[in-house]
Parts: sequence; structure tokens; C-alpha cells
Amino acid sequence: MNKIIFKDYPDTTTPLNATNLNQIQTNIENAIEENITSIENIETDVATIENDISNINSDITNIETNANALKSRVTTIENYKGIAAYGDGYIDASTTTEHLLLTQIGTPNQSLYFVITLFFSYRTATANRTQVAIPYNFDAASLKNTVYIRYYFGGAWTTWRLINS
Repeated sequence: MNKIIFKDYPDTTTPLNATNLNQIQTNIENAIEENITSIENIETDVATIENDISNINSDITNIETNANALKSRVTTIENYKGIAAYGDGYIDASTTTEHLLLTQIGTPNQSLYFVITLFFSYRTATANRTQVAIPYNFDAASLKNTVYIRYYFGGAWTTWRLINS
């Protein structure tokens, strides 16, 4: 933009003539064009922001859905009050880091047992530990010959042994 700095009469270096009037008109047109370009850029930015908001709303919906699913799982787990078990499958007693679980994997006779795990020092799958297996479903009169014990030491499990025979 070429600015014309007009001087008062009697100075004649900046006359009000066609050249100067055309320059004023060109300056106005250029300013309008710059404003239109700015408005178009703002409209593009607004469209981008609206798209981002839509994506965020979609993400929020997904997070809410996942949170509700987790809430349902937590409620299910809370119903067991500390007993680790899964409806879709059971935890392997041989690799668990849970203190108390209900499982049939890695138990005596692959039957359903409550398994109590007592860890030495650290609660890891490689820590030395002892397990007691109590049958899930039994008749008190037939409890004899049903409770087992074993231990894990130096990287290997002993076999399950009856403790009340």
C-alpha cells in the first residue's frame, strides 16, 4: 500500500488529481481484499475448531462408554469382596499374584478351589510362596481329604499334598 501524505494549499506537491485519487482507490481495494482474506482464514479456522470439537465430543462419548463398562466390572469385582475370579475364564493358581482367588486352573484335580497364596517378601509370580486350596463346593461331612497345600521355592512348585488325611 502506497500512502499519500497530502500537504495543505498553497503547497502543490500533492495535488488532488486522477493519479492520487486512483492510488487512494487502489489502497482501499487492497485493504478490503486483505480483510476478505482474513475473514476467509478465520472461517477456515472456525470450521477446523468445529471439527475438533466434534472429535472431542466423540472421544468423550467413548470415554463415558468405557467408564461405564469399567464401573460395571468394578461392581462385579466388588461383589466378590477380594476374591479374584473371572466369569470369562479363571486365573491360573500357579502364576497368580492374588492372595485369594477362585479357580480350577492349576488346582488339585483341576477342580474348583479357593486358593490362598501367602507370599514371602514380594508379591510377584516368581516369589517364593505357599498355597492352600480349599474346595469350592463340599459337604462338611466329606471335608476330610479335600484341603491341599503346596509351596513354590527356587522357581518350582511342589505337588499338591493333602493336609487333612
